Amino acid sequence: MIVAEQRPDPALVAPFLNGAGLRLVHARPDHGAMRLARRRRPSLIIEEVQAPDDAGLAFRRQLRASPDTREIPLIVVTAAELRARTDEAHAQAVLVKPIDGGDMFREVRRFLPLPRRRSTRYGVNLRFEFGGDREGWRQAFSRDLSIRGTFLKTDLQPALGSRFDLRFHLPGSSAAIVCRAAVVHVRSGNDPASGHSTGFAIEFEELEEIDAQRLEHYIRLHADTSD
Repeated sequence: MIVAEQRPDPALVAPFLNGAGLRLVHARPDHGAMRLARRRRPSLIIEEVQAPDDAGLAFRRQLRASPDTREIPLIVVTAAELRARTDEAHAQAVLVKPIDGGDMFREVRRFLPLPRRRSTRYGVNLRFEFGGDREGWRQAFSRDLSIRGTFLKTDLQPALGSRFDLRFHLPGSSAAIVCRAAVVHVRSGNDPASGHSTGFAIEFEELEEIDAQRLEHYIRLHADTSD
């Protein structure tokens, strides 16, 4: 269950949640979130604290006060300046923005039966373009590719959690795959002996269903190793 006063950060509805066979429900803290929690008894609640509002605080207090919901695990996501507003929540985890995909996965996996973080990867050297029309487009080549993301070989060191537009072509296809991407890991230094390259790992976000199907089909046909 995702609780947010306004439209939640896209990282809260990460691809690994959508692809794990889970049923996600959304609610606002002042519009029936407590009733929904009592009725559905979700396995986990992720609440994004977007402002120092009384509605969110009241929801967290009610959640812990009610015998029907007090045992439901709670992960709170908030900005650093609002961190103090979450202390009364008795949350199992508090994540401070920008959200790191790896941290989110590890915390969620404590309470939900998720698949392994890494999916089958195919070693492939594809050209990716990332950035946007305003900041300009950059290029990098991939080390590998999975249905969830890729590792780009580059000397650039973006901040964890940073996001940008992404586009690339699968071999044999003239239609580009276009989506948003989030940086989930950054590696500095190059070690050819271990196969580690300087660059960063990204997770695909807002991937169109048809593009996700194309990508999954390509990976299944060509992958010869798995993590």
